[in-house]
Amino acid sequence: MGKTIIGYVGVMGYQDGVDYLLRALHHLVYGLGRSDFYCILIGGGDAWLGLKMQAHELDLDKYLSLRVLSSVEKLRRYLSAADICVDSSRQVPTAIIPLCSKSWSTCR
Repeated sequence: MGKTIIGYVGVMGYQDGVDYLLRALHHLVYGLGRSDFYCILIGGGDAWLGLKMQAHELDLDKYLSLRVLSSVEKLRRYLSAADICVDSSRQVPTAIIPLCSKSWSTCR
């Protein structure tokens, strides 16, 4: 593909900050003129459909893919292809604990 692969795995609820990630990707493309990346967002949740619509409204369709987690094997494959993994959680003291817990329990 020749592009940097950015990966996100997690719940896509309204409180999870994935909308900030989409706005950051928009800034990469339209503010900084970067198109040398592709972002894969894997998960599900209450905000998933709204995020898919937001990505389309931000004209990011060719720069990212939102996928629902279908198997642990596919998750491992996506994560192993990622050059950069991101966490869109807001910076609060307790954010790191659920992140580690979710990540390790999913990939075991």
